[in-house]
Amino acid sequence: TRINCDAVKNIAMAADANGARIIHISTDYVFDGTNHRPYRESDKVNPISQYGTTKRKGETALLALSPEAIIIRT
Repeated sequence: TRINCDAVKNIAMAADANGARIIHISTDYVFDGTNHRPYRESDKVNPISQYGTTKRKGETALLALSPEAIIIRT
């Protein structure tokens, strides 16, 4: 949680204070893996692990503070 969520939130606040934009690397673990095709950005997230859950919380915190951030899910 400290790295995947809290640190992302701190980076977003620092970027906002300095007028910077963020490109954030996340993960496809924010999905549950049940799709039978490659995931799209618009697909509903449903993390099933603690890792995926904390990564999603980081994404959510980032977008709340920096809505123009770019999130790349590997």
